[in-house]
Amino acid sequence: MSKSSGKTKAEIKRIRKRRKMIVGGVIFAMAAIIALTVLAFIFCRVETISIKGETPYSQDEIRNMLSQSAGRSMFTVDTEGLAEYVETVLPYTDNVTITKKFPKTLSVKAETAKKTFAVELSGRVFAVTNEDLKMLEAASAVPSGVIPVECSGIATYEMGKPLNFSAKVGEDPTKTVLTEIYASAENEEFKNISVINVSDLNAIYFIYDGRILVRLGDTGNISKKISLAKKSIDEENKLSPAQYGVLDLSISKKAVFSPDDMEDIPEITAFLEKADEIIAPPETATGSDAQENPDSAATGTSAQEEASITDTNPA
Repeated sequence: MSKSSGKTKAEIKRIRKRRKMIVGGVIFAMAAIIALTVLAFIFCRVETISIKGETPYSQDEIRNMLSQSAGRSMFTVDTEGLAEYVETVLPYTDNVTITKKFPKTLSVKAETAKKTFAVELSGRVFAVTNEDLKMLEAASAVPSGVIPVECSGIATYEMGKPLNFSAKVGEDPTKTVLTEIYASAENEEFKNISVINVSDLNAIYFIYDGRILVRLGDTGNISKKISLAKKSIDEENKLSPAQYGVLDLSISKKAVFSPDDMEDIPEITAFLEKADEIIAPPETATGSDAQENPDSAATGTSAQEEASITDTNPA
């Protein structure tokens, strides 16, 4: 090589040696990563489940729902899919989350689904649902404390899954407005809703305390209407806590209350007559725990527990 190249044979040799070392280091690092990954897939396998939370189901019932994951690599476990599966198969579970605790544990957190709505399916058979309209059970009467829903019909229903009021995929305005009414009422601490009627989405109404008809009109500005209704009814209750009447919020940003006799409000009289037939008497369970979770006494409420799933039977 000529001197004009600026590098001697010794320098070129050192450069080539460094390049070989760098390439060798990269290959070694990649091989180490592959080896560690393979070892992780081999040795990080599900052996233990840790369960936290209060539900009406026993530890074994929940664990059996997850037995399909026994022995599987932690890296291949679909935690979101498993959580959805548990909520479907065990309807009274809610907000189920499953996280991976390496090297060999799945951590499960679950809550009890709250009975919120009751929608008549047919012939005095009601779908009892949570606030997201997930069907929890079929009942012959509306449980005490649950809000009856009157609607134009249900397209499809399945235990452990949300009701569908519309046959159109992705479009269900009735479900949307029901959840919005409930969420807004909870946010305003607006209690004592006796029934919600969404049969006509241009003339939505609910009955408060079995004596005040609240007309919401269409589906627009539901949260604002609920807030205005709460303030208006609080004011009317200060004046007369037992009066009957109609509160009209169908006009934008206005609440007009008209006192009236019960028999002159057909929506209220019709509901009260029907209520005697469809609403079950209050729960008779005693104790604070039983009142909050009446099913737990019969089925065994779960608490925090950690156990090996290799000892359980498949679901």
